[in-house]
Amino acid sequence: SNSTLDDAVRAATKVLAAQPDNIGALFTRGHANLRAGHPERTLEDADQLLKLRPDDIAAISLRGAALVDLKRVDEAEQTWRNIYEMAKKSGDENQAARNCAALATFFRTQKQDDKAQTVFEECLRDFPAHALLQQWVSDFYVETGQPEKSIAVWKQAVEKTPEDLGLRAKLADL
Repeated sequence: SNSTLDDAVRAATKVLAAQPDNIGALFTRGHANLRAGHPERTLEDADQLLKLRPDDIAAISLRGAALVDLKRVDEAEQTWRNIYEMAKKSGDENQAARNCAALATFFRTQKQDDKAQTVFEECLRDFPAHALLQQWVSDFYVETGQPEKSIAVWKQAVEKTPEDLGLRAKLADL
């Protein structure tokens, strides 16, 4: 509710008055402002976080969400691309797969399904065994009226790990 969000903003602002570089308070206030519909305030907190922690993926994500809400779509797209690139370089495959999907989802929210599909297909090529990614790509295909491609995702997954009965069940369900 808005009063809860307002309380969170007030509490975080109080902490920040005493400790302007308090990471937790900046995140709390940034997320509360974003949910309360104040993306310009969120952007200020995200930028402060990035001064303190330039490579913090959570801070960059917060900034990207604020840019989307501010309709600064080109900057938001670049932000999601940067997050994905950072995750790939980190060597954390799980994070990279999730951030790849986040980039595709960004395009989906912008009603750019062609770009979303291209990115989802790149994600699946780069991270073919990531279970959540398989689910997200499959859901995308179903939502965009391409059930045959969704079936292909699960067939490929079953071929890679035939002993996984969960994958077989997903394929059968489709």
